[in-house]
Amino acid sequence: MINIIKKNRYPYIIIIMGPTASGKSKFVIKLRNYIPIDIISVDSTLIYKGMDIGTAKPPKKILNKVPHKLIDICNPDELYSVGDFYYDATKEINYILKNNRIPLLVGGSMFYFKTLINGLPLLPKSNFFLRRHINNLIKNFGFGLVNYLFNKINFTITNNINNNDIQRLTRSIEVFLLSKKTIYELTNKQKLIKLPYKIYKFCLMPDSKSILDKRIKYRFYKMLSLGFENEVNTLFINNKLRFDMPSSKCIGYKQMLLYIIGKISYKDMIQQSITATRQLAKKQINWINNSYINDMYWLNSNNYDKSIKDLIKIISY
Repeated sequence: MINIIKKNRYPYIIIIMGPTASGKSKFVIKLRNYIPIDIISVDSTLIYKGMDIGTAKPPKKILNKVPHKLIDICNPDELYSVGDFYYDATKEINYILKNNRIPLLVGGSMFYFKTLINGLPLLPKSNFFLRRHINNLIKNFGFGLVNYLFNKINFTITNNINNNDIQRLTRSIEVFLLSKKTIYELTNKQKLIKLPYKIYKFCLMPDSKSILDKRIKYRFYKMLSLGFENEVNTLFINNKLRFDMPSSKCIGYKQMLLYIIGKISYKDMIQQSITATRQLAKKQINWINNSYINDMYWLNSNNYDKSIKDLIKIISY
């Protein structure tokens, strides 16, 4: 293993982003054999316990050997906001640096990356009991009515939030009840909290869109062969996955739930899942190109060995 930490006079972190199915997990697991990294997952689906096959979560055998932070940290019926991610990720980053290792953040949740890179407003930390109370209000009275009532109290609390966006709706109400101010009021005049570290940004991509499309299709059929339908059905029967949960909006899970309750055919479930995944990959690529095209190092996922050498050369410079 190469010790490259001493060559740098400042602490730094490595970010590896890329579209879904681009091979990020396999790449960082192999990279760990060459440099002293600890891996932090930046994925809004891998956080859920029991949602393993449909999220392409690394197998337990691999996770036991190569631990990933921020995987399996909440149940499918729990809310996890971007603010929660920011606080958890920064805590892990600081801990890793104190142990003289390199934090490597990898995933495809671009909103998480945006918050981590650009900073987060100073907002009240989530309160479990208050959040559960808000969730019960939404469950009993519906998104629309709760949104309407809080708009009557203060128009800017839940203004422009879609009634189906339970996470943003809950967080906006929670912040108001904790601080007596809206998110807009708290963030309008304050500076964002940014990480005090140099950030190396990498994007892992295959050679072409057609290769990525084939990987997406192959990966979903592999999920089906591994028992994805049974996984979703078990979660649904045990009331751990419901349509009113953010976890049920995860690609594949949403379509499989619709199939299980008889709303769509098995063939349609497959086609809709693959199409939604391809659309997600396109959005991820567009976001990277529009946000960090001039501040990004590109790695080829078709040649891990070369990409590892390129990465090490860049961070060692």
